[in-house]
Amino acid sequence: MWIAYELKIGDWRKMKYPNLYMAIETLDDKIRDQTLVDPRTYAAEFERQVLLDMIEDRLNREGRVGILAVYQLIRRGYSWQEVADQLDVPSADVVKRRFYRWIKKAARA
Repeated sequence: MWIAYELKIGDWRKMKYPNLYMAIETLDDKIRDQTLVDPRTYAAEFERQVLLDMIEDRLNREGRVGILAVYQLIRRGYSWQEVADQLDVPSADVVKRRFYRWIKKAARA
């Protein structure tokens, strides 16, 4: 009878210290659940990507080559000064003002 009980439980240590093994199994389950959960919100990222692509498509349709180049560089993570250097514009402020001016016009339309 004891052998059958020990086989059912799995080990004499689990029989003698059931709370210890239950806590370890629970901890293992929590760690597994947390590592398998993906914290990113894919729906929000997808909506943001669609919105950014729509802006790029609009710039293409309107033929705004300069603003499109600024937009693509900013989207890739370039700073305003790096964008100005890439486009051979003397000042980063000039590029920034042109870009924001287009954004305001696009928002009104």
